[in-house]
Amino acid sequence: MAVIGMLLCLPLLQLKAQEMRTITGLVVDQKGEILPGATVKAVQAPGVKTLIATSTDLDGKFKLNIPSEVTQIEVTFVGYKNQQVALKGKTDFKIVLTEDTQEMEEVVVTGMFTRKANSYTGSVTTIKGDELKTVGNGNVLSSLKNIDPSFLMVENLEVGSNPNAIPDFQMRGQTGFTEVASEYQENPNKYPKAPRILVTGCPIGGGAAKCVKAIEDNGGHVVVFENCSGAKSFDRLVDEDAPDIYRAIAERYLSIGCSVMTPNPNRLDLLDRLIDEYRIDAVVEITLQACHTYNVETLGIKQFVNEKKGIPYMAVETDYSTADIGQINTRMAAFIEML
Repeated sequence: MAVIGMLLCLPLLQLKAQEMRTITGLVVDQKGEILPGATVKAVQAPGVKTLIATSTDLDGKFKLNIPSEVTQIEVTFVGYKNQQVALKGKTDFKIVLTEDTQEMEEVVVTGMFTRKANSYTGSVTTIKGDELKTVGNGNVLSSLKNIDPSFLMVENLEVGSNPNAIPDFQMRGQTGFTEVASEYQENPNKYPKAPRILVTGCPIGGGAAKCVKAIEDNGGHVVVFENCSGAKSFDRLVDEDAPDIYRAIAERYLSIGCSVMTPNPNRLDLLDRLIDEYRIDAVVEITLQACHTYNVETLGIKQFVNEKKGIPYMAVETDYSTADIGQINTRMAAFIEML
């Protein structure tokens, strides 16, 4: 069995590292408004077989590590025309997308974002005009409230019967965005600032969750997971517009920054983006004693976090037992206090 395992690993060990470079940019519309969530992907070039893509952050900015063979990138966003941009040796771009006036394919509009229907996994309620007419025609929002109990209008006695007043409403629960905002305005110090921790390494679950609990119990906030059950699962998604969907699925999974891949630049690329996007103060890597591939990468991750990103790093090796909970708590308390 050991010989078979070594033979299976040989193709991975024979992969050659490609020379990479980093490009950055800003995506806006014709009015100069930023476009968060736009997809930026490398146009495949000879010798590049993996799908390399990212999306713009809340400020419309992106950063993408690409092989030197790539000469073009493509930017896409719902409601706008796809645009290919020639790199021509440049490393920073301002990309202006043009609105697409053609008829769009079926989408789901939730009031907070727009997403293709075939990739949306949430709960959707469709209400047609005929249904609204059956409950009255005085106020559309009031009619929606009567049809779907999850759509709740917030009563505002101050505006009275003013027809131009914009109502507040809540969806899916009693705690709405307006309540959170007002609560913060009344007492900004209710939730004191705490170190923002990124957790990387092995999947978190079962006994390994004790490490996350130790971080939270000692004053840290885990704001993002970069592991098999975290950001890796939705980073570098399948290219739905690819001519060969099976190849696109294969390329997506082969480009995941998993520790069994060597070399593994995609893991460093994802860490780089997450540390910047979530404004991370420190990184904690959790490895299980039997997961040797992650243990092998800990030194490289430590050097990347300390030297390139300039923030503290701590590695915790554990198992699914509860025998080391006390030791982990002591180490976490000292690490977070240092921050």
